[in-house]
Amino acid sequence: MKRLYIVFVTWAFFPAVLSAQSPATTGHPDSLLIQVRTQMHKANSLFETGKLAEARATFERILPMAEKPWLIHYYIALADRYLSQHYYESDTDLANRHLDAGIDQLATSIELKENFAEAHALQSSLYGMKIALSPWKGMILGPRSKNAMDRAVKSDPDNPRVLLLSGISALETPPMFGGSSKEARELLLRSVDRFETYQPVSEVHPSWGRYEAYAWLGQVAVELDDNDAAKAYYEKALEINPDGGWVRYQLVPALEKRMGNN
Repeated sequence: MKRLYIVFVTWAFFPAVLSAQSPATTGHPDSLLIQVRTQMHKANSLFETGKLAEARATFERILPMAEKPWLIHYYIALADRYLSQHYYESDTDLANRHLDAGIDQLATSIELKENFAEAHALQSSLYGMKIALSPWKGMILGPRSKNAMDRAVKSDPDNPRVLLLSGISALETPPMFGGSSKEARELLLRSVDRFETYQPVSEVHPSWGRYEAYAWLGQVAVELDDNDAAKAYYEKALEINPDGGWVRYQLVPALEKRMGNN
């Protein structure tokens, strides 16, 4: 089954480039980080690729003054993940460029803070996305993805985003290579459970993922032919993030069409 990623086609008025013009950066670095992170997540939810590219560029401008540069490299890579998803089907070359850039950013983040589980998990995810675009690369990138996730789990096994990205990997990996919808469901259920009590290390540390966890649980439910559960998960995702265009404009309509055909 072909999974529904965030695909940006009809809303793409601005090209996402690796160094876009960004607004002036003034103020305390942590305050700027939070402001730009909010812009990034909102732009991603609303399919605003131009603003998402601006957020990425602003992170780069913040980097020289950052107190936690490893964290800025992580957020640049997260912006690259989002940008690659927007172009996953419409421009695979650009999607791959963002994935490669994100992997490089995470390598730097890990070099600066080796035990940063979030960076290892995100790097694993980006490798997995490159495999989805070019399956023939799986022989090389598959072990890299697994090794990165193993390091993430070892460093922080109960982190909800580590569990989320592990669950996505389990769903996206073909069964012949160890993928499993049931394992994905278990990991994603653990993720949403951890999100109920999880508190970031600080206000600048990653806090995203709860909306995505419910969205992916919905896709697992579809995979397991449980349309009612999928509907409930998508409703919960939109309760968390009403701006979530991926769920509202892609996953829900696809589910409604599926239910209408049954």
